[in-house]
Amino acid sequence: MARSDWILPRADVTCGKVFHPDRQSAEGYRIGLQFWNQATGRNRASNQLVTFRCRRCGGFHVAKKSSKASAVEKPPAFAATV
Repeated sequence: MARSDWILPRADVTCGKVFHPDRQSAEGYRIGLQFWNQATGRNRASNQLVTFRCRRCGGFHVAKKSSKASAVEKPPAFAATV
């Protein structure tokens, strides 16, 4: 039976990101990149690396996701009345 190649993920030049054909290879790259960032001092608590599926090329990519913590309002200072 013939297998169609048009539904398989392919690297697309217009996508502009590193192409991974499956999630497992993208996760391996993400883990290695996390170790590299930690070793070179580039990791921040507000950024984390995530793997996602691209709509354009159908492959998987790794990107930084910024998780900004919501600003916690400080309660007004307690003013003791005498």
